[in-house]
Order: sequence, then structure tokens, then C-alpha cells
Amino acid sequence: MTNICKFYLKGNCKQKDNCQFIHDSKICKFFFFNGSCKKGSECQFNHNFRLNEKGISVPVSPEEQNNTIPLSELSIEEPITFVKVETEVVLKEPISNHSQNSRKSNDNNRHDNNKHINYNDRRNNEKSDNNNNRNNNNRNENNRYRNNYEIKNNEKSDNNDNNINYKQNNDRQNDRQNDRQNDRQSNDKQNNKRKHKKNTENFNPSHEHLDMNILVGLGTRKLRANDVVIYPNFLNEATPGYFYDKLISEMEQSGVNQDDLWKLWHGDSHLIADDHIGWKKKVPTFGYIIDEIKRIFKVDVKSTRFNWYRDTKEWKPFHFDAAAVKEDKAATQNITVGLSLGRTREVAFEHAKTRTTVCIPLPNNTVYSFSKNVNVEWRHGIPQVPPEEYEEKGRISIIAWGWTEMDDFPPKI
Repeated sequence: MTNICKFYLKGNCKQKDNCQFIHDSKICKFFFFNGSCKKGSECQFNHNFRLNEKGISVPVSPEEQNNTIPLSELSIEEPITFVKVETEVVLKEPISNHSQNSRKSNDNNRHDNNKHINYNDRRNNEKSDNNNNRNNNNRNENNRYRNNYEIKNNEKSDNNDNNINYKQNNDRQNDRQNDRQNDRQSNDKQNNKRKHKKNTENFNPSHEHLDMNILVGLGTRKLRANDVVIYPNFLNEATPGYFYDKLISEMEQSGVNQDDLWKLWHGDSHLIADDHIGWKKKVPTFGYIIDEIKRIFKVDVKSTRFNWYRDTKEWKPFHFDAAAVKEDKAATQNITVGLSLGRTREVAFEHAKTRTTVCIPLPNNTVYSFSKNVNVEWRHGIPQVPPEEYEEKGRISIIAWGWTEMDDFPPKI
């Protein structure tokens, strides 16, 4: 069944594009509401649908469309049912003077040919013929009078039927006007209800786990599988930027060839230190930082990484850590901990299903961590800084992956 929006045809549909009914501007609204149209078949709009007695839009058959009466031919606004009465008038042709003369001529000829018929017989025959002619004329006049009487009676009957139909149509028109007024009042009430819509959808308490739970600092409770922790001022710095400068200095003085030490991550986004080269024993500050992460977060570190963003052009796209996609890593790693040193950058999280994004700024000497469910449900990355905010200031990110005790529960996706 095709549901046409009657409020759209009236020009007052409040739902607009969200309406569940069809908005079709090619439908004739006069035919749709009244079942008739003044223009009839000449109407430029279609007569495919109308409202039934229950106020529901129904399709109209081609026969109903062809029977539409153009109201432009009438003096009223509603269609009237006409009764066509066909009357066949049969009139006998009256005898003309010419036919009478012809008959007299024939009688004279008959007299000449039949001389034995006497004069009295001929006169009697003529009288008889005249009587017959008069009878025929009278009969024709009676037939004319009777036919005229029947035609006048039929016209009176048609006029009476028209008056009755006109009254019925006026009653129907008044009913429709009342229905339209009631519809407007109902719409006004509904609009008033919408204007006073409550700003709270649900008053029932919920104890479901959140998609992400952000903590500032480590509290006394155990970590949870959906936690993100922001830990500012993680290390004891004498001056801002002390550990950034010390790490860069130790990496340069490690004795390892710098071209071999630094590798482009995924091509060209930023640099990482190659773990296959023995540089960690020659950079004691790196070991100190990892020990502090182990101590404060109580994590058994399984793997580490040294990331270097040389300026604000370098960045890292959204990605999952290996524990989200590899079962062997997931068995030994349920937390990621990262220390941000140098220029302030943002860590961004993108929900894997809804693409919702959350950004958290990471000033110098700030640690952020996220648990296993966050790694499964959210991708993370370091967004690129807009060109107008470009600075030749670098950032170091020391990452540690490992295992710690936490309240575990399955991820939502």
C-alpha cells in the first residue's frame, strides 16, 4: 500500500525530510481530498490516489480516473451525478396538400376508368377519405402532446435529482471542512507537545561499562579494561625539556651510525629507533624511564619503542597496537603506556565502528596509557599539526607494552 502524506499536500507537514510518508508534488490535492477535480482529465497533476472513508490514501483505477467530471462545466464546487434519459419521439408525417391533391386526381382517374360508379358513391368515398385524414391529423397531434408532456416530466425529474445531489454535495463539503479544521487543531496540539519535549530520554539507571573511561592520575582502585589514564609531570625534571634534550644527546653520542639508528615508520611519517641495533645499553636515560613506568604502573614490560617526531609536520595515522590483531601478543600484553617529551602534541582516539574521535593534549613530561578494550574498540594516533601552526620543535614518545592486573571484561565489538 502506498501511503501519501496528506499534510504535505496541505502544505503543513512538520516532519519534512524525516516524514515516513511519501511527499509527491505531482499529485492533484483536489482529487486526493475531494475525489474530484475541476479540470478533470485536463489537469496537469495525476489522479492516481485519493483518500478513502477511513482517511487512508488508496490507488485509483484507470476507470475511476476516466469517469472524473470536470467541475468547470458546473456552477457548484462538488461533482453532481447526472441521470441521462433518452427519449425517442416518433412522429407520423402529416398529410400535405400535395398528397391530398394527388389522391383527388387518382379518384378522378378512377371515375373515368370506372364509369359504372355513380356520382353518390364517389362523394361518399371522398367524405370517407377526408374523415380518415382528419383522424390521422388528430392522432399525430395527440402523439406530439404526449411526447412533449413526457419530456417536460423527465426534465422536472432531472431537476429534482440535481437539487437533491446538490444538497448532498453541500453536506459532504461541510463535513470535509469540519474534518480539516479538526486536523488543524490536532496538528497544533501535536506541535505544542513537540515544543515541550523533555531533554532527558531515559530515567532508568544504567550500570553498563562505558566505551572509554578517562582518569587523571592513578587512583587507589584497580585499572579496568576500558581505562585511559593521563598522568602529568611523570618524571622529576629540573627544567622543562630536560629529558627530551638528554635523550637526543645520548642517542647522538651512542656511537651508533645515525643513518642506521633511525628508521622511517611506514615510509615517511616519523622516525623510530631500530631495536635490532644495540643502542639501549648506551642510552641510560631510556632505561631509567622504562624502570619508572614499570614501578608506577606495576606493569611487566614485554616490548618498548623510541619514537621521534622531529617537527610538527611528522605524525602517526590511526592504528591498533599488535595485541588487538595478534593472539600471541594479546596473551602477554593488556596495556600500552607512553611518555610524551618535548612539544605538546595530541593523542587522538577513533572508534572502530562509529568513527567518533576523541583528542587529548599531551604536554611535555606527560604519560598516557590505555587498556586492552580501548585498544580493541578504538584506533589511536598522533594527528598532524595544521600548517599555519608549524614549528620546528620535536617530540619524543617512549612506548612500553606489557601486562598488569586489571578488572577485565569483554569488549563491545
